[in-house]
Amino acid sequence: MKLFLASSNPGKLREYRELAADAALEASKILEDEGFLAVAIRPPTVRVGTARLRFVFCADHADEDVARLATIVGNRLNIHATL
Repeated sequence: MKLFLASSNPGKLREYRELAADAALEASKILEDEGFLAVAIRPPTVRVGTARLRFVFCADHADEDVARLATIVGNRLNIHATL
């Protein structure tokens, strides 16, 4: 599964792209089980044959929470990107 971080918006919303719909749902469930909300965005919101994971960060998230999320994404989902 090859994903990239959409970094065109410097705000708090981040999306991982180039993900099959079933993989997005599976990744969303894994993250939910770990206590994180990462919404699977699927057609018709995105092009058929693609899906995204949407993450939203805010000032209330501790650095440790973001680091734990990054570890889970990197290890359990095998997704590596730079924020």
